[in-house]
Amino acid sequence: KMEAAKAFEQAWRLSGMKDAESGFRAVRLFGESGAGGARECGRLALEMLDKVNGPTASDLGNYAFDRCTNGNWDRKGAIAIGNKLLQRNLTGDATRRASVHYAVAGHLWGTGQRANAVSHYRRAWEHQRENESYLRTFISSTYDSGAKAGQLKPLVDEYKKRYPQNRTYLGQ
Repeated sequence: KMEAAKAFEQAWRLSGMKDAESGFRAVRLFGESGAGGARECGRLALEMLDKVNGPTASDLGNYAFDRCTNGNWDRKGAIAIGNKLLQRNLTGDATRRASVHYAVAGHLWGTGQRANAVSHYRRAWEHQRENESYLRTFISSTYDSGAKAGQLKPLVDEYKKRYPQNRTYLGQ
C-alpha cells in the first residue's frame, strides 16, 4: 500500500497538483498503512488542503484527521489538520466541530501545550453544551493548568446546575 500511495502521490505532483483524485487515493492508501502511513497521510493531506476546496477538501481533511488521531499515530499532523479544518470551516455541523476541537485539545495536552488545549476544550464545550464529558474535561484541564478558584467556580457552578445527579464527579 505504501508503494501504491507513493505512486499516486507522484501522479498528483506530475499533474501540477491538479489531479485531486490521485492525491486523494494516495492519502487514503497512506492512511491504511498503520502508524508510519498516518504520518505520510497527514503530511500529504495538509499540503493538499491548500489546493482543494468544497466537499473534496472536507472529505480529505476529515479522513486524514481521523487517521492521524487514531491511536495517536501523528499528534502533530492531527493538530495541524484539525486547526486547518476549523479555520476553513470544513467540519460540517456543530457536533463534528466540537469533536475536532476536543480531539485537537487532547493532542495539544499530550504535547504539553496546556493553554492551547484548554482553549480547545472550551470551544468543544461551547459547541456542544449538552455534552457532560466536554464540560467535565474542560473543568479538570482548567484546574490542572493552574487556574485560580475564581476561574473554576463559574464552571463548577454550571456543572452543578446542569448535572446535579452526577455526585461522583461533583465530589471531584
